[in-house]
Amino acid sequence: MNWNTLVKVVRYHLLGWILYLAGPWAVLAINFALYLAGAASAKPPPPGQFYGSGAVFAIYICLAVVGMVAMLRSLPFALSLGVSRRAYYAGTVLLGVGLAAVYGLVLAVLAVIERATTGWGVHLDFFQVSYILAGPQRHRRDRRPELAPAPVGRAGLPRAGSRRRVRAHPGPDPAACPAVEGGIGLHAQAWRAGHA
Repeated sequence: MNWNTLVKVVRYHLLGWILYLAGPWAVLAINFALYLAGAASAKPPPPGQFYGSGAVFAIYICLAVVGMVAMLRSLPFALSLGVSRRAYYAGTVLLGVGLAAVYGLVLAVLAVIERATTGWGVHLDFFQVSYILAGPQRHRRDRRPELAPAPVGRAGLPRAGSRRRVRAHPGPDPAACPAVEGGIGLHAQAWRAGHA
């Protein structure tokens, strides 16, 4: 198996470029348009809070379905063309890694644009998911110190004599970020209020 074979397998997959390139981005664009319209028609959130979504995961679900369909559709034909299973697998992995890198860069750029435009002008967190890698700009001002679990021993059981629980560090001071007043999304506060 050489590099040329892997590139040929990648090119073979990209013959159906609509599945890999246009389909996931079309699904994401439709989701984005729906969420943007919903956030624009809703009343503005309190200062420092954003309408969170998480609908950006639609692109990952779409790509997972595309990967399954591609295996079922293209593997038998590739084998009949004389490509070994090992070369097909390696070429498919190469395509997946390349798509992950490109899609990750595009999504990161869109998240930066979203942050710079204050959530597309309507306080919408679409590409910056509120709960994952949110950073200090989404830190809650009203966060209470939480109790840390007791230290554990080798077997994952609490160490002898460690019945006390230690207070965890409350995190960064939101006053250090004066431009943002905290909050991780209206839906998170609604959940917290309903489960307090």
